[in-house]
Amino acid sequence: MIQGRERKVSYKSKKVAIAPESEWVVVKDNHAPIIDDDTFYKVQQLMGRKRRRHGHGPNKKPHPLAGKLLCADCGSTMQRSGTSRDGKTYYLRCKLSAMTKRRDCTPHCVSQDKVERAVAYKMRGLIHSVMDVDNAGGIIGDALLLIDKEGNIPTKIEKQLMEVESKIEAVRKNTATAYVDKLNGIISEEDFLSFKEVFENERRRHIAKKEHLKRELLLTDTRQNAHEDIGLLLEKYKEMDTLTHEIVNDFIDTIYIGEKDPETKEQPITINWLL
Repeated sequence: MIQGRERKVSYKSKKVAIAPESEWVVVKDNHAPIIDDDTFYKVQQLMGRKRRRHGHGPNKKPHPLAGKLLCADCGSTMQRSGTSRDGKTYYLRCKLSAMTKRRDCTPHCVSQDKVERAVAYKMRGLIHSVMDVDNAGGIIGDALLLIDKEGNIPTKIEKQLMEVESKIEAVRKNTATAYVDKLNGIISEEDFLSFKEVFENERRRHIAKKEHLKRELLLTDTRQNAHEDIGLLLEKYKEMDTLTHEIVNDFIDTIYIGEKDPETKEQPITINWLL
């Protein structure tokens, strides 16, 4: 919820002006969410990806890697293009190659099963290496231990924020006092304007400091939540046996399929992890 985006130019006028963003009153989490943040952002990500479905009838569904597969050379989507004679094996080809009849790119043809097996193998390796109990708790454990040691960082920043808020309020009171003194003839108009300029510059410095601290606090919270979330995610899938859309979307951003080496027959599969 945001308040104070506009303010009157003068109490004598109905005109309003847009207030600087630093002066807005922002209240986060003011309204109870219908769904949690993780679900919301995951859905937004999925909506941004077009997934091809397979099968027939109302139960048809996209394959586990749909929307993730790209050609390593041109960046085009790797789309389904034909099956084996028994109809059990699907093949993937570079969309640009198919559209231009191999003029602008090569097919990068690969069986879907091969890609899924490679991805599942690499994913299991990633999960077990990160959660390796013989590695002093693994990477995630080390990260969480570091957070525990530095757990007082958010408290320090919050304390600094309170101090800055007090300074901003003090400047406001000083400005108001100077204005009353001007009205009572204690100081001149010229002196008041001089004081006001000093107070305004001071207020701007405090507001800039406040915004910096707010960003630092948000970044600290984000880092801590990220490490904790990854730990829970890895624990959830450590016994993974088959690939599903849920697992793939939690771990993988994109998968790049390279062209097969004509001599070694090796075909590179590169995964961009979300972790």
